[in-house]
Amino acid sequence: YAFARAPTVVVDGLKTLNATSLSAAQAQLNAGARGIGEITLRHSGPPGLRADIPANQAFAMAIYAEAADRNVPVSIHFELRDKSAPSVDIPARIEELRAALGGNPDTTFLWAHMGDSGPAAVGALLAEFDNLYADISTRNPYFVRGWPMPLQSLGTGPEGMGGLKPEWKSLFEEHADRILFGLDLASEDRKDQLSDVVTFYRTMLGELSSATAEKIACKNARALLTSPALPSTRVPGVAALVLALLALGFGYLRRSLRSA
Repeated sequence: YAFARAPTVVVDGLKTLNATSLSAAQAQLNAGARGIGEITLRHSGPPGLRADIPANQAFAMAIYAEAADRNVPVSIHFELRDKSAPSVDIPARIEELRAALGGNPDTTFLWAHMGDSGPAAVGALLAEFDNLYADISTRNPYFVRGWPMPLQSLGTGPEGMGGLKPEWKSLFEEHADRILFGLDLASEDRKDQLSDVVTFYRTMLGELSSATAEKIACKNARALLTSPALPSTRVPGVAALVLALLALGFGYLRRSLRSA
């Protein structure tokens, strides 16, 4: 299921979204893309990836509206924390995200990496907004991303290698229809770690009820990605169809589960 990119542009040395971002996404949707994203909004690095775009920035809001108009989900990278202070959610960012979610109730949001936050903030936002979904990509103890492993990983222990944290287990069971499996194979190093990462996630899912585990592993993604896309009523732009989001990860995990 190919997702359309809404590329950031650099203005006065800073990344932002503008009309070019919107038109690029529109063109790819016209070519058959079934979603938009992952849009990089608040990202605390490394430098090449760093971005500080508010979730409720004007063109971001226009892109969300486009997603609703097309009946496709939009994936956002929006960190509630910063790597300079990884133990603290930033209140202003929570309010930004609330404004984006509340201002676009017909848009389905897929929150990448659960915002690199903890279960309290994630659970509160899921409870408040029924148009918010979240994926567990990168929330493992193998990918080195600059976050402390006790925060990044779903697992217990100083290296995040233990069992599923009770707080995450409770959240996943409570919001079983709103959590998706994901990997984020953004580098060759991560592809080399795929076997270990999938084994880790299989262990985490194995601590949940079978119904919840199956929803997170594949059913929720299938429901989001197979709903019919609609033609746009908006003005198209120019770009090309791009990468499939999560498809490799879903297929790999399902094969692993069947062989268990």
